[in-house]
Amino acid sequence: MLARTHIRATAYALVRVAMGAPILAQDGGWTFDVSANLWFNDTTVATDTPFGPVDAELSFSDAIQDLDFAFIGTAEARKGPWGVIGDLLYYRLTADGPSPQGVLFSGASARTEMTVISGYATYRVYETPMAAVDVGVGARAFWTSI
Repeated sequence: MLARTHIRATAYALVRVAMGAPILAQDGGWTFDVSANLWFNDTTVATDTPFGPVDAELSFSDAIQDLDFAFIGTAEARKGPWGVIGDLLYYRLTADGPSPQGVLFSGASARTEMTVISGYATYRVYETPMAAVDVGVGARAFWTSI
C-alpha cells in the first residue's frame, strides 16, 4: 500500500506562549527562555489501496477529537550575541471511520505519528529594544509513521 500525506494550511496560525520572562543565570550573562506553541491546520490524505484510492480530509476541529497526544516547544540559551535554540514537535493522531467499501469491511482506522527535532546555533547581528535579527545554522531530524 502506498500512502501519500499532504498537509494543507488553510487555517494556520502559530502562537508562541512564553512560560515567563527570560531567566538570568547567576553566573552572569546567560539567559534562558522556554516556550510552548499552538499550531492549527487542516490535513488531507490520499492513499492507494488494492481496492482503489481513498481520499480523506481532516479539519482542525476533527483532529482535536482524534488527537492522542501533541507537544510543540522551544528552548533557547543565550550569552551575549551567541545563542543556541532547540525545538521539538510531536503528535500522535488516531482516527476511525466507516469503510469506503461498505459491507466488505467493518470500518477503517488510521494512526499518524510525527516527530521533528531541530537545533540551531545563532549569532545576533542587529538589536534594538523593539526587534532583533539573528543569523544561524542548524539541523532538523524528521520521523513520520502513517
